[in-house]
Parts: sequence; structure tokens; C-alpha cells
Amino acid sequence: MTSRNALTGAGFPHPDLYTRDSAAVACSEHLRFFPLEVDRAAGATMTAPSGRELIDLSAGWGAAVLGYAHPAVTEAVSRTVRRMPGVGVLSSTNPLSVELAERLLADVPGRDAERAVHLGLAGSDANSAALRAIRAWAGPERPGILVFENSYHGGLGPAQHVSGFAAAGGVPLDPGVEQVPYGDANAAEAALESRRFAAIVVEPIMADGGLVIPAPDFLPRLREACDRTGTLLMVDEVKVGMGRTGSLLASSFDGVAADVVTLGKGLGGGMPLSAALAPRAVWDSAPGASLLTTAGNPVCAAAGLAVLGAIEEDGLLAHAAALGTVLETALTELRERHPLIADVRSRGLIAGIELRSSAAEGGRPAGRETAGALRRAFELGAVAYPVGPDSNVIELTPALVITERQLRDGLDVLDAALTDVEAGEVDCDAAAAFGGW
Repeated sequence: MTSRNALTGAGFPHPDLYTRDSAAVACSEHLRFFPLEVDRAAGATMTAPSGRELIDLSAGWGAAVLGYAHPAVTEAVSRTVRRMPGVGVLSSTNPLSVELAERLLADVPGRDAERAVHLGLAGSDANSAALRAIRAWAGPERPGILVFENSYHGGLGPAQHVSGFAAAGGVPLDPGVEQVPYGDANAAEAALESRRFAAIVVEPIMADGGLVIPAPDFLPRLREACDRTGTLLMVDEVKVGMGRTGSLLASSFDGVAADVVTLGKGLGGGMPLSAALAPRAVWDSAPGASLLTTAGNPVCAAAGLAVLGAIEEDGLLAHAAALGTVLETALTELRERHPLIADVRSRGLIAGIELRSSAAEGGRPAGRETAGALRRAFELGAVAYPVGPDSNVIELTPALVITERQLRDGLDVLDAALTDVEAGEVDCDAAAAFGGW
């Protein structure tokens, strides 16, 4: 075993884990808001190396959908890694990856009777694989992809280059990609009538773009427009799916079945796993177009099967819906107590708290104050992160296994943090300078 002295010796001059991370891990994969260190975690609780416990209201951006170290996931992973039937589905097959694909085809609604599943490692590669296949299927007659302003579909490859959120940050959109305002069904319908788009890509709830919940008729109208114009409807469920809204898919909440569905984050329960479901004809148009050596990894597939099993067997859809009612009421009360809160919005166990300055200051997006509130909440014992173009929306995506007591305690921490910010007791400039989006 490596000694502590060795770890803090040559090359690692700092005993502090966060400082060592900053010195050794490339900033290209950092999105940090406060110096969070995690030594171990269980359920909705994370424990720092010091032993300090924090309530995780984010679940690792939604990836730890069953919380941390869920018994079903740990057992499935441990059992499978001892057998290790290969590393993926690139040049061999294995029972677990096939079983996961079959389970997804059975559980995830779709419009086409003949579908297939592309297994990946993250939402970015699931979306990228689907987009490549869609464009190959559509051919030059329909080169376009319609997306939404401030949408987020991934941080790499084609998925990044159809993301409105990334485009707003200076990343160029791919040729043929066009944007319309999120939630504007009229604009989307008008664009689709041109019949130049192979697909429209939409988040059932816009997450990183500001936790925006569209009108109830938004997705149904997109479905109707796609049917009318021969366009594929692709729903990105990477962050908002996997039971968070009280149904397995967020799009099912609105009664919509898409042609293409992508899943990630929560599908693996914290393990790297994603999936894209599309008509077999779409995949057959692009054989071998999206290859990753460890995609379809059997250990990750075992985790995915455990997640799907636990969601069903433990009644977590009903639990998410019930706690969603608690959350909605608590957020309304929180808004009444804090002048900084301009709006709250939620559906099941996904919510956004939008902060804006006073009317006297023009009601500007309070990104600075949001950073301060989240830094203060971290100090008081809860973890949440900001989203939105102005980083002024506190996003809540707790694990589906969080208890009502933990949820209320976490909201109490946010309440206290906002009180401190509004009282001028938090150095918001120092918090905002930490980094973030």
C-alpha cells in the first residue's frame, strides 16, 4: 500500500486532496464550483476525507440515480467483474450487454416496431452515434438537424456541435444545424414544414440550459409536426430520464413516444453507460460509424440492469412522484421567503430555483449571488450546482432514493445559504471567481 508520505512527497507537495487534483488532473475536464472532496458516499450522502457529511442534491449531475453504493449495483458490478466476459461489443458479444439491450427495447417506448440499441459510455457518445446514423439514413435530401437555443446534448463530437448551450459559448454548430427558441412550438413547426431536416432533437425538460419545463402541449405538437413532415423526433433523456419525473422517460410524462431516444447518466447508476434507441433502418444506414472499444462493457451493462431492476422493484417511480409533490410545495414556500428567488419550477425530482436581483437593479440574472449561495450551502452541508446561460438557476436532481427527511434537510441548508447571501454575509465575488461554467 502506498503511504501517505509517498502521496504527499515528490510530485504531490500538498496534503490537500483538492489541491493535488488541481495540480495533476487536466482542467479540460473540470467544472468546479467549490472545493468538494469526496472520500466515500452512500445513498444521498457524501463524506469528505475529513469525515464531514454532505447531502447531495445533485446526485452527480443526475448520474447517481440510485444514490451511491446502492446494494443492487455494487453486487452486480462485483459479480460481473469477477467473470469479466470481454470488454465490450466491438468484436464479441456477451450475455449482459445483449440482455440490457433487450430490456431497454422492452421498457423504453418507441414508434418503430423494429428498433435496435447502440450501447455507449456517456450521453455525448449516445447522441453522437444517433446523429451520425440519422444523417446517413436521411442522405443529402435532408441534411438539416433542428435543435433548440441553450440546449445541451454533449461535450464532445457531433453532440457538442448540435448543442445551443455550446454554441452560445463559441462552439460552432455543424453545417445544417439550425436553432429555434426552446418551448416555441410555432417556430419549430414552421421550420419543420420546409422538410429540410432529418430530425429534431429536443430535451423533454431543458436541464443545463436553465431547467426549463415546457408547456404540456409542446412535445405533442412536435410529435405531430414530425409525423406530418416525415421528420424523426429524437428525445435526449440523458439527464431528465430514468424515473426522475415519476415515469421512466420524461417524454412519457407528456404522452409522447419518440423515434429516437438517448439515455445516459442515471442508466449506469454512476458507472459509464449510455444507450441510443432508434429504428433498425437508421442504424443499418451507418454500420461501424461509431466505434468505441469498451462500449457495451459487460460490467457497466450489469450496472444498468441493476438500475432498471431497482427502479421497478423498489417502487422508485412512485417514490419520485410523491417526493416531487413535497419538493414542489417546499420550493413555493422557499420562494415566498427570499426576494432573490424569481421563479421555481419542478417536475418530480428535478427542479430549478432561478435567482434574480431586485427590481431596482433591473432584475438581472443573479449569477454572482447564485455562486455565493451554492458555496455557502456547501459550507453548511449540501451540494447543488448552477445551470442556465447566466448560471443563475440552482438545479436539483437528487437521487431517487433520497428520503423526505434528507430532501427537507437539504432544502433547509439552501434556505440558510440564501438568507446569508441576502444579508450580505457571503463574499459572492470570491465564490463566483472559483470557476464554474
